[in-house]
Amino acid sequence: MKLSPEWLNWLPTQKLLEAFGNDGRKLRFVGGAVRDSLLGIEVVDIDAATSLLPSQVQELLEKSKIRCIPTGIKHGTVTALVDDRSFEITTLRRDISCDGRHAEVEFTSDWHEDAMRRDFTMNALYLAPDGELFDYTGGIEDVKSGSVRFIGDAKERIAEDYLRILRLFRFYAYYGKQHLEAVSLAACKEAAPQINSLSGERIQHEMLKLLTAQAPFSAIALMQDIKIIPHVFGFSINLKEQITQLKSAQLRLAYLLLCAGIPAADALKILSVRWKLSNEFKKLLELLISHIDDIYPSISIAGQKHLIRTLGKEIFTSLVMLKTALAEDINYASMLELAAGWQIPIMPVTGSDLLEKGIAQGKELGQKLKQMEILWEKSNYELDREELLKNLK
Repeated sequence: MKLSPEWLNWLPTQKLLEAFGNDGRKLRFVGGAVRDSLLGIEVVDIDAATSLLPSQVQELLEKSKIRCIPTGIKHGTVTALVDDRSFEITTLRRDISCDGRHAEVEFTSDWHEDAMRRDFTMNALYLAPDGELFDYTGGIEDVKSGSVRFIGDAKERIAEDYLRILRLFRFYAYYGKQHLEAVSLAACKEAAPQINSLSGERIQHEMLKLLTAQAPFSAIALMQDIKIIPHVFGFSINLKEQITQLKSAQLRLAYLLLCAGIPAADALKILSVRWKLSNEFKKLLELLISHIDDIYPSISIAGQKHLIRTLGKEIFTSLVMLKTALAEDINYASMLELAAGWQIPIMPVTGSDLLEKGIAQGKELGQKLKQMEILWEKSNYELDREELLKNLK
């Protein structure tokens, strides 16, 4: 079978192929770029595999004046920078030993051997410079039918890297059209406790990718059905299909915290340690779960404006969307319209104004400024600077 994706003819791609003599025995593209091209999905990242040793790859690239970065040379990977594109090039490998987290590899020149060590059939497709597709595992048909299948024995593939449990459900969320194989689900369920041996960063990275899928509900629900969720999050979740209404991984994660079987604040404490969340990400989630009850059907327009001013439009909108997903029988559309259309006014009185009026720097200044702000809010933000200062006591 032949495939002619647009990216194969990009100038940077052609320059890279020229460096390898356009020889499909030396270099072929592999993985996501090939899979997504079969599906007609836009390709961003392009990876390649080579039968040459990393030192030989570096030599070829240098001769062609292509910058080469030894990004993972211990495991056979270098990055070629061609114009505005980067290509990860990895020497064909076979696994010598695996402990579920790390693999010791040995280089090979056998394309079939390299294919058999990969995770899923749809990720083991190779595209030669002339567009010929090489499929050693039945991946072409699986891509077309939406079948996410392990290569070979599911237990063995999972034992090589326990992150493959999460990758299975992530790929199912993106590409699955057929039910996952019973043997795969059984292997995942059996090995689920081993997720605890993975680093928090790896778990977080994989789960945020899953939560970015257009419709992640089915994958997460399946993870819940076979009792994988507690090993991933550290707590159980009362999942609802409304999660799909939310359009970002961050909001979906906040939703899962609010649907946890324990108080959301406690769930976040567990998750922030377990997933090694950054302080910035943790603060965002804290803000969302701590203010979620500030959104309710009878909140006044003044109350909404106060939240928009103090939290910002983006956070307020996120809270409304979260509340809509949590309480699907209530319509909060008017709140979203207010946030989108209201121009946030700027407080006309500043601390400098109060200092000029003789208010001392410190606690009293802060209290007086707060009084001015409350008065301004009560006037629906209509009182100007002079009118506010007249009410200074």
